Amino acid sequence: MSVKFYTKDEKNELRDLAVNIRQLSVAEIADNVYGLTLYSKKNNARYLVCYEHPSLIFDLQKNLVFYNAKTTNGMNCYDFVQFYENCSFMEAREKVNQYYMERDPRNLVLYEYSHTKNAVYKHTGISLPDRESGNFNEII
Repeated sequence: MSVKFYTKDEKNELRDLAVNIRQLSVAEIADNVYGLTLYSKKNNARYLVCYEHPSLIFDLQKNLVFYNAKTTNGMNCYDFVQFYENCSFMEAREKVNQYYMERDPRNLVLYEYSHTKNAVYKHTGISLPDRESGNFNEII
């Protein structure tokens, strides 16, 4: 077993990366990495159910995944990858970090939950506004 010692710069980079990854949606990883099909529950749009594994329930408001209805502690991105691939936490962290570094925003499938409308919106990719519109501070 080898031990890795990080410099201060490497520690700061990993810390910044972890802050950004905490904002990463677990539903995004399930759809974009593993190709799972997610759909809304009929009674509450806040929860997405996985077609391939109906026991997986994605809570979009809390950004957690629950396995079976009996679990009380949800899984974040790292925990979900660790559970789904049955690997160690360090391997799951490396896989999520690698995905985050290589993801292409034009091909992402993103899920957004509107609390006021109790609805889920599914977006495919992002795009920048046209040059003619003059609004360069907004991503569509």
